[in-house]
Amino acid sequence: MIDHRDKPVIALMMSPIDAEFHAKQLKPHAQEAAFVHIKDLEDLDKVTASGRPTRLISFCSPHIVSKELLERIRYNAVNFHPGPPERPGYMPAPFALHENDEDFGATFHKMLPKVDTGSIIDVTRFKIDPHNMTLAEVEMEAYKALLTMVVRHAAGLADIDFNFAPAGIDWTGRKTTRVDLAAIGFVKPAG
Repeated sequence: MIDHRDKPVIALMMSPIDAEFHAKQLKPHAQEAAFVHIKDLEDLDKVTASGRPTRLISFCSPHIVSKELLERIRYNAVNFHPGPPERPGYMPAPFALHENDEDFGATFHKMLPKVDTGSIIDVTRFKIDPHNMTLAEVEMEAYKALLTMVVRHAAGLADIDFNFAPAGIDWTGRKTTRVDLAAIGFVKPAG
């Protein structure tokens, strides 16, 4: 783990390859920051216990951050959600295809203890063809949209004191869960 006792911390809760991408995009804007990959909530607990100024960036992460951990970092946390505001919750792409949505997207928002309720900062949308696109194709388009938003907001993400302004867009739709996913007959592949 990086020694970050003397530096502000940018905690990257995501896959290792996504953490590498984020660090590469943000480092030019935050030479003084320590970038720390967070693989699970135990890692986040350890990093936030340092008391150093911290910004948490969650990117396609399955982890739900507790109120206590968010309070510890003064709610300085943002999330990149692989679905539009109309599709909050777990794995939104299968639901979009199942319900024949004609568009999809990705949402960048502030984090609150209740999943997908924080102020929306940015949304990217794109057309989909639910009859001719596979789940992998829809998820790849959402992933590319998320990466584009990371690049667009890199300077703000790197400045842990920067306060993102809400875009004035509200979350809508029913928040989906793993149980809902099983109910539509979707079984998430292992791994």
